[in-house]
Order: sequence, then structure tokens, then C-alpha cells
Amino acid sequence: MSSLWIVCANLVTAIWVGTIVYQSTVVAATVLKVLDGQQARRFLRIIFPRFYSLGLICALTLLVCMTALGFDANWARVNFWLLSAVLVMTTSQLISIWLVPRINAAADVNKPEFKRLHVASVMLTVVILVLGTGILILIAGGLNTDINNYTLL
Repeated sequence: MSSLWIVCANLVTAIWVGTIVYQSTVVAATVLKVLDGQQARRFLRIIFPRFYSLGLICALTLLVCMTALGFDANWARVNFWLLSAVLVMTTSQLISIWLVPRINAAADVNKPEFKRLHVASVMLTVVILVLGTGILILIAGGLNTDINNYTLL
């Protein structure tokens, strides 16, 4: 049964990380080059809530996968670190969702706090990206789940 949860965790993490990379490198960059300021603002205000909602769905699904893996004796010790990473990622995602209306409000009136809030949102996304990539490397890379031979702790 644990192999099903491993596949699920890999898939969800890959979707989450891939979405971040695509959103950052393709969508945002293209929008800012192709659309004028007002059109870009309208488009990004539609796409970013969906981006963050997808991330939250991935976070919650990944939490379920990691929790289920924690019940497998071979994964219990390893899973503590993976579950901790997923909790940090989920918290980062929730804070980012909370920041979106504040970023938009600051941008609407050209408040100087826009840049600070935007940078915070970007840094939270980088945290998710780095931890998600680490999870993919550990799990997809054939992480040794033998509790007697595991050396991370």
C-alpha cells in the first residue's frame, strides 16, 4: 500500500513544483512582455488566485500522502522529515494566499509596501520550490526507507 502513497506524493509534488516553475518562467514573464500594464494586472489577478489554489490542493493532498506513509513502519522515521517539509510548504502556501489581496491593495494605490509584500510572496514560493524539489529527489531518487539503515537522523 505504501507504494501507492509514494506514487501519489511524487505526482502531487511534481505538479506543484512544475506549476511554480511554469508560472514563474513562462506565464509571468510572457504576460509582462506582451500585455500593457492594465491588461497584465487584470490577467495576473485572475491567474494568481488559481495558481495559489492549485498549490493549496497539492499541499493538502501531499499532507494526506505523507501522513499515510507515516503509518508504514519502514517510512515512519523518514517521514518525520518529509512531513515537516510539507508542513512548512503548506504554511508558506497559506501565507501566500493571505498576502494576495494585500499585495493587490498596495499595488492599487502605489504603496511602498507593495514591493516588500511581493518579495515576501516570492520568497515563500522559493521555499516551496526548494523543499518540493528536495522531496522529489529524496522520494523519486529511491530513498532508502529501511529504518535500520537510515542515516538522516
